[in-house]
Amino acid sequence: MNLTRSVRLFNIAFMASITKQYPEIGEVLLVKTRTAKRITLSVRPGRRVRVTIPSFCTYRMGEIFIKRNYKWIIKKLDEISSAKVVYDTDTDKLTRRFSLRFIKYNKSDVKVSLDNGLIKIYYPAHLDKAGVKVQTAVKQGVIAALRIEAREYLPERLNSLAEIHGFKYGRLTLRDSRTRWGSCSAANNINLSIHLMKLPYHLIDYVILHELVHTVHKNHGRQFWDLLQIVSGNARGLANEIRKYPVYYQ
Repeated sequence: MNLTRSVRLFNIAFMASITKQYPEIGEVLLVKTRTAKRITLSVRPGRRVRVTIPSFCTYRMGEIFIKRNYKWIIKKLDEISSAKVVYDTDTDKLTRRFSLRFIKYNKSDVKVSLDNGLIKIYYPAHLDKAGVKVQTAVKQGVIAALRIEAREYLPERLNSLAEIHGFKYGRLTLRDSRTRWGSCSAANNINLSIHLMKLPYHLIDYVILHELVHTVHKNHGRQFWDLLQIVSGNARGLANEIRKYPVYYQ
């Protein structure tokens, strides 16, 4: 079998998946598909490292593939990490409700304030807006804004979609998760990333439905995708669309 390394979009005809933890890499998702012809590797901003495995291969073969490409994976993760967005001008609608505003003031520290739809960054005149201190404050402000928006929208929307489609779940937790949009535990507790609020509303619904379907089917087998197709109306199309959006891209 030709084990080659490639970074590409994946066909979503999933059969099954497992996750593994690796030092310096973190969580890696290994997915088996019916259509894969070879083992392939994907490292993308805001997502877990992902390995796609043909149905005729074992997970062990996927793990060996990871080890062979270990240094390359770490290098790619470092490149992604260094590609940071820098905010140095006032920005309209940095989130759904909040815009960014820089304000110079005569104190020595950097202060973040959320007020009336504005993420206000107060900074001393001697500091560069593109510098670490100011940029760290911007990111803290964005996270705070996303958390507010998530608390206002996601619990109600989860309840609504669960009621419409007849799903039962345990508790909801909102997290600053930067590797996945959501998850569902064995006890049917659902975690949703506050970064969902960056997505179009129809993709937020898709993620919520994805996790609600996991309350019935715990893997990504055929029954999972059949049910997700029923409740979402376009499971494969939405799954492809959401891959265009990294979970975390600050």
